[in-house]
Amino acid sequence: MQSTASARPQSLLVEMEELLDILLIESVLFQDKCNDIKSDNASIDDTLTAVNDRFVRDSEKLTESEKTAMNVMCMLMPMVDALISSKRDETLVLHETKINRLQAGMRNNEYSMDALAQYSRKENVRVSGIKEVNDETDENIIDSILNIGAAMDFQLNPVTIVDAHRLGKVLGKTRQIISRFANRATRNRFISNRRKLKQSEDFKGVFISDDLTPLRFKLFQMVRKLEDVKTLYKRRKTICTLKTGLKPITRIS
Repeated sequence: MQSTASARPQSLLVEMEELLDILLIESVLFQDKCNDIKSDNASIDDTLTAVNDRFVRDSEKLTESEKTAMNVMCMLMPMVDALISSKRDETLVLHETKINRLQAGMRNNEYSMDALAQYSRKENVRVSGIKEVNDETDENIIDSILNIGAAMDFQLNPVTIVDAHRLGKVLGKTRQIISRFANRATRNRFISNRRKLKQSEDFKGVFISDDLTPLRFKLFQMVRKLEDVKTLYKRRKTICTLKTGLKPITRIS
């Protein structure tokens, strides 16, 4: 009895090994027959058509196991295609999410750097409309800033101006002047009196503005072209607009 009981598991093991060998051989034969059916760029529908064509053409040459395998393949391929499409969509969504996060991070970094750059310009003003002369020096430009202050009834002295110079290359037209004051309070008082220049014959065509970063200057120019914008100005570090009608002041940046 013991020998019979011990022999039974041994015979099952042999049968399983033989079955695995048969399945392995059949799978290799089936793979050889299907190698030229599906190309890398073929769709599932194209592949199914190719399999059906092969099945009809070579049905007499195929064994029953091969026919069964091809039928199973035809049934499974749509499900495989659905699984692949689902996985591909999940991967695309994951990559898009990562890209959006990276882009948002880059924008936040850009805005943070722009805020720091604007903060460093708080003592600066830009002056347009001062005629440029030959052999002009920075001292001549500082004298022009002092004269502008006098025209606005705001007395300045050279100590309050850290630096003043033209911006950009000489291109045959009058370049802007950028002036940096020793402290922010003096700069704010200087720019607050700029409306008085309209009453001066010598400086009627002179304009004083904030020294904006390229990003904020571009935003300023875009907003001022809008039809419903009545007034556009900069208050401290914020660009504000007053729209037509009785709408309140709107902060832009």
